[in-house]
Amino acid sequence: MGISSLHSWNLKIKTALNLEIDMKDLGICASIFDALLSNIINNVYPDNILPGENDLCSILNVSRTTIRAVLEKLQAKGVITKLPKKKTEINPIRNWNWLDHEILNALYDHLDHKELLSHVFYLRFTFEPRACALSALNSTIEDLNKMATAFAKMQQGLMQGDRALFKQGDIELHSSLFISSHNPFFASLSELIINTSVISIENTIESSQEDMQTALALHGKLIDAIRIKDPLEAQKIMNKLLQDSIAQIFTNNIPEYIAIFK
Repeated sequence: MGISSLHSWNLKIKTALNLEIDMKDLGICASIFDALLSNIINNVYPDNILPGENDLCSILNVSRTTIRAVLEKLQAKGVITKLPKKKTEINPIRNWNWLDHEILNALYDHLDHKELLSHVFYLRFTFEPRACALSALNSTIEDLNKMATAFAKMQQGLMQGDRALFKQGDIELHSSLFISSHNPFFASLSELIINTSVISIENTIESSQEDMQTALALHGKLIDAIRIKDPLEAQKIMNKLLQDSIAQIFTNNIPEYIAIFK
C-alpha cells in the first residue's frame, strides 16, 4: 500500500471513529435533555431555578460540554433562560415553544391529555380547513399525485387492518394539504402544524373497521373537491373531518369553541 493510500485509509478510520463518538454524544445529550425536561415539567427544581452546571454534571454524571449543549437546546426551545453570571431560570410553561415536536411530546406525556388535545384541535380548526380551500385553488398534478399516494396507504391500511399504515397515510395526506396550498406561510407552518396534528390523529385512529371506512370516504371526498377546484367544499369536508375527530375524543364533553367553527 502506497503512502497516499495509507493516509487515505487512516483518514477514513479516523472519520468513522469520530462519527461513532459524535453519535454516542448525541445519544447522551438526547437522554439528558429528556431527563431534565421531565424534571422541569414535574417541578423537581425549587423556585424554578436549575442547579448550576457543575452540580448538574455531578448529579447526571456527564461532562460539562454535554450539560452546556443540553442547556443551550432547552433555552432555544424557550424552556429556560440562562442569565450571565446568574442562575438559570425555568420559564413559565406558556412561554415554551409548544409547536416544537420534542416539547409537545414531553408535555403530552406529562399533562392532561384532554386539555392538550383541546388546544391542538383549536389550532387545527383554525388552519386546516383554510389550507384545504387554498389547496383546491392552487394544487398541481404533482400535489394531487402525492395526495393519491397517501390516500392509497390509508386504503391499504384499512384492507389489511393495519392501523399504523392507515395513520401514516393520514398524516402524509394532511401534510400534503398545507404544501399544496402553495402559500409560503402555510408551507412554513406545515411541519409545525403537523407536529400537533400527529397527536390528535394518533388519538382518533378509528376503533372499528366501519369508522375507518367512514373516515377514508371523507378523505376521498376531500381529494375529489380539491381535484375539481371547489375550495368551499374542500373547506367544508375538512371541517367535518375535524368535528368527527373531536366528537370521538371528547364524546359528551366537547369544547365550547366548536360552535365557532360550525
